[in-house]
Amino acid sequence: MLIEVREFTQAGRASFRALWEQEQVGDIPKKSKKLSENATLSEPTGAHLEIDLPANKLSLAMALRSSFLSVGDRFSDGIPQGVWDWLAARLMSDLLESEGKKMTKSSEAWVVTHDTWTAYRHRIAGPYFTLLSHLDNPAAAMSVLCSGASQHP
Repeated sequence: MLIEVREFTQAGRASFRALWEQEQVGDIPKKSKKLSENATLSEPTGAHLEIDLPANKLSLAMALRSSFLSVGDRFSDGIPQGVWDWLAARLMSDLLESEGKKMTKSSEAWVVTHDTWTAYRHRIAGPYFTLLSHLDNPAAAMSVLCSGASQHP
């Protein structure tokens, strides 16, 4: 699957975050994907993500790293929250469906926060940052990175 990576605007991020307050848990994945497909709520980043599902965290992290490196200095100051939120909205239903998992009400698994105590729980950003932290010795992170991408660490 090849995906054009986009970044939610402020309105997109607000709409995505509001799902956890307004929707039934089972409706969130489908509504998240619809938000990600609404071009008025996001902007292109120039990056493309190629990933095969089902994905484990390692393959997801490696695909993200390759995608982000492909756009040169675009993300040299870090990956904006709007990109992480858009990726979570876009991939949530696909990841859950490919692994036969059900949605949980845990928003920190899908919505990026600056809380260092819960950031590792994010299903998209968590594996990426785990891989980056262990680039010198990836074997040290294999127990975390080889589980399903929709699973908690």
